[in-house]
Amino acid sequence: MRLWRRLYLDVRLWAARRSWSLIAAVVLLIGSIAFVWFHEEPLVGMRGNLIAEILGGVVFLLLALHFGRRVEGIILRRAQIDEERELMDRFIRFLEHEGHYEVSFPGLATEAQPWGLVYRLEPVRHEGRAVKRETELETAYLVMVARSACDEDVLEPERAADYERSPIKIGRRYFCRFFNGHWHMSPETLGRKWQFHLFGKHGGIEHSISAEEFYAEATRPAGHG
Repeated sequence: MRLWRRLYLDVRLWAARRSWSLIAAVVLLIGSIAFVWFHEEPLVGMRGNLIAEILGGVVFLLLALHFGRRVEGIILRRAQIDEERELMDRFIRFLEHEGHYEVSFPGLATEAQPWGLVYRLEPVRHEGRAVKRETELETAYLVMVARSACDEDVLEPERAADYERSPIKIGRRYFCRFFNGHWHMSPETLGRKWQFHLFGKHGGIEHSISAEEFYAEATRPAGHG
């Protein structure tokens, strides 16, 4: 009875994991053994060899399919972990070494901005190091919401109204934490959190300068205007 109960529990576990190919292989193998065991005449000669080869080939293919899917799942999970690690490292590099980053909040989507409101974040540093709150469970970095990604004076009226109604306020500091594969921003350690995506960087309008002009400025002695 223990053997059959163990087999029953294994089948339930495989079914929960959607390992139908492995279940089919086990059922086919058990059915083949039962067929040979209860068959009145022994399967010998070419007929018996052919049946054995077909059944063996089918069982082998089903097992190969099962383990192939497992390997594929492991590869996909590893790729997801690497992608999440790159996402974490990219934003932490910004917090430690860069000046600003535009991020979008899909949870704050509007009719005028279906992809979510976009804000420019600036890191909060003290003595050149990113300010962060560390506990045994998580690390939360401080950022400052500098402004919306577009200048307020060039926003369309409906888009400007979206930012006015937004719970995110310009000029305030927020916590940033990484969990569930995404960065989230929140005004406090507990409570509401807004998932955001790294949107990119946009600088201000710069005037053109030639290589000769840049060289002259770069090599100009100190104290000479």
